Amino acid sequence: MYNKVGKFARRVFIAGVGCTAFGNTLENPETVGTTEGDLIAEAVAEAMDDCGIYGPEIQAFYKGQVLSDPTSDLVTPASPFGKWIGMNGKQSVSNDEGCATGYITLDLACTDIASGKHDIVLAVGVEMAQSKPIPDVSGAFRQPIGDTAMRIGPMIEDRAYTRWFGGRVGMDAYPSQYRKRYGLSAEEMDKTLNCLIANSRKNAAGNPRAIYKETMEATAKKAGYDDVEKFLKSVFNPKLSEYIRKYGMEARTEGAAAAIVVSEEIAEKLKEKGVKVIEVLCCTAATAEISTPNIEEVVTKEVLEEAYAITGLSGKDIDLLMTNDFRIPSQLLTMELAGYVPEGEGWKIICEGETTYDGKYPVNVNGGRCHFGHAYGASGLADIYEAVKQMRGESEGNQMAKLPETVLIRGFGGGQNATAAIFKA
Repeated sequence: MYNKVGKFARRVFIAGVGCTAFGNTLENPETVGTTEGDLIAEAVAEAMDDCGIYGPEIQAFYKGQVLSDPTSDLVTPASPFGKWIGMNGKQSVSNDEGCATGYITLDLACTDIASGKHDIVLAVGVEMAQSKPIPDVSGAFRQPIGDTAMRIGPMIEDRAYTRWFGGRVGMDAYPSQYRKRYGLSAEEMDKTLNCLIANSRKNAAGNPRAIYKETMEATAKKAGYDDVEKFLKSVFNPKLSEYIRKYGMEARTEGAAAAIVVSEEIAEKLKEKGVKVIEVLCCTAATAEISTPNIEEVVTKEVLEEAYAITGLSGKDIDLLMTNDFRIPSQLLTMELAGYVPEGEGWKIICEGETTYDGKYPVNVNGGRCHFGHAYGASGLADIYEAVKQMRGESEGNQMAKLPETVLIRGFGGGQNATAAIFKA
């Protein structure tokens, strides 16, 4: 029996947001010794200060983390952190849905508020994806973790081009099919993806929380190139598959992000105190079996259709698009499926530089997974952090000149999950 996805029973608002810098804690003398609790506490403390709501007032918290076992050695991934944030013993729920985790953590928090169960809840995500515990010593002592150890579970290796996993073949499916659909040459597709890289780096550059803080021009210059386009086609940005190049892949990092979600009654009281709350109009989610052909397109279409049906909005109403892009082609995919740009025109818009924070169609104004950094369980909430800051005119990175009033956030990850949320100022 089909179950209709409907509107929230109560209005839901984001009151406060927080986010740590994304990076490698072992590479910076100031962050060596950092634990998951430290990262969570930093992000949550900022979110609390942001809205003036603190631990004793928060009734429950939802925590997301992908690698709680291999990199944190946790059996109960949420409850140990209650004491770090002044919420010891309060209800906590942990979730792991791969790279979709942060977005789903927000969905859980919003559903809680919409149901009337609680009036103030916390959503927090954390990941330490560059290091792991050292057995039998304090959690403050960690060691580097290699790429091999990050490969969790078996991959599908049948090499079917439309399947998502398998030697990154699935990552190439969308650019390959896009080429054929709209008649692009291999060179034009490569240029499009390199332009996405350059646009994303421009969005990240100068952001104090991004892993890449310099422009692509500066990175190219250090490698001896005055021409960014030539640099992006050079050995310094090698192809890792038929289409995906080095800077079009996720930059694995460590970090945490948080959001405090409240009911309309609480939001009204906060507004009287000068807090700029942001309404969450909807949260939708979908999954499909991981071997479903073209799975990212399939589940993305479903969550977007539901989000637009609930809100009555369309892609033409969106002022800013944030989308999970642990492989850079996901930006193009979401832009067109969301109706944010005309079908078949996305590649031209990208090559014209219009997806930057000062462009006509801004996408991932924090730099996205490839240039802000990807701390799996925290990344979705980092997108939410940036969206809220942009809507308030408070971005620390590259603030959009015209404050976005309506923001679409699309999550994807875990091999089969997609989400969509629409925010309204």
